[in-house]
Amino acid sequence: MASCLGLYIEDNIIKYAKVTKDNDVVKLDSFGVKFYDRLNDAIEQVIEETYSYKTPISINTPNENYNYFYIFNLLNKKDMHSYINTEFESICFEKELRADTFDTRYVLVDDLEDKEKVKAIHISANKGELAKRAELLSKYKLSCISPIALDISNLLEITKGENLENMAIVNIEGTTTVTSIIEQKIYEINKIDAGITDILARINAKENSYAKAYEICKNSTIYTAEGKELQYEENAYLDDIMPTLYNIVGQVKKILNDSLNKIDKIYITGMASVINNIDIYFQEYLEDVKCEILRPYFIRSIGSEINIKDYIEVNSAIALALQGVGEGLKGINFKKENVGDKLPAWMTMEIGGKGKSRWWKFNWKL
Repeated sequence: MASCLGLYIEDNIIKYAKVTKDNDVVKLDSFGVKFYDRLNDAIEQVIEETYSYKTPISINTPNENYNYFYIFNLLNKKDMHSYINTEFESICFEKELRADTFDTRYVLVDDLEDKEKVKAIHISANKGELAKRAELLSKYKLSCISPIALDISNLLEITKGENLENMAIVNIEGTTTVTSIIEQKIYEINKIDAGITDILARINAKENSYAKAYEICKNSTIYTAEGKELQYEENAYLDDIMPTLYNIVGQVKKILNDSLNKIDKIYITGMASVINNIDIYFQEYLEDVKCEILRPYFIRSIGSEINIKDYIEVNSAIALALQGVGEGLKGINFKKENVGDKLPAWMTMEIGGKGKSRWWKFNWKL
């Protein structure tokens, strides 16, 4: 039985979800949202509340960037790797950046426009930012640092077969990512420089509380063309909410229009998905594309006594936890392996106290 604590970290906000997986059965043990002034304190509180001192922890990659490289599929792996590195170095040179300040990963998918090529989804993250994030969990069992835009697809149960829908996941967190899934595979990531951070900042300027600003979002209902009974003037904060959502849905529509692959369904997730009627709002603008709120596949059958909105608001943390228990794409973990990680369990021991573990290596002479 595998267990993992997913921590989705942004400015002022940390979302957490502890997941246990036993064969194909997934259970959500605990979850929640915290607003913080000191991130270290918030992490310690989550570790204590979820009793995760020895539990593997999976966190999101900070401020990662995406590039795409197209490679002839006849090249061997070594030559492909060399080509991708050279292309990334060229991009860095053009932007006057140092390529050696970034850690990188990539995923290869078939190029749907040219059957003789493969497409590399290339992810890069600043080494300094990665080190700072890893340091936050240095006292605990950090096992995975991975990009949420790829991990978010872990919430879907993608089945194989014919005539399946192409999908896009719109994850509206501090910023917004659009993850396109074509022919059951992640094919493209688009980033939108707008998200719930903009909304919370505007409301916080009035209320002087991010926690209160978030509760206002949860209790806000978007007016729609169909829902005439929903009174816009009754909620003074919609003036703080709607400009950002209008910007996001407009950019999502452009992404869909520019895509050579037809998207049949949009899943909406992230912190902004708790705003009532956001799926209807997207549906009105995107028209022919079916829009719905993303529910994790393993809780779709839960009865009505469960408040689904409480699960959905921590979707990003759940996705990270699922990555930590072995689901999702392989090879995208930015966590640097240390000597302690390589030791088997019987060659490690815990000392200190709660939350203060160290590894010890024993040298055996034969």
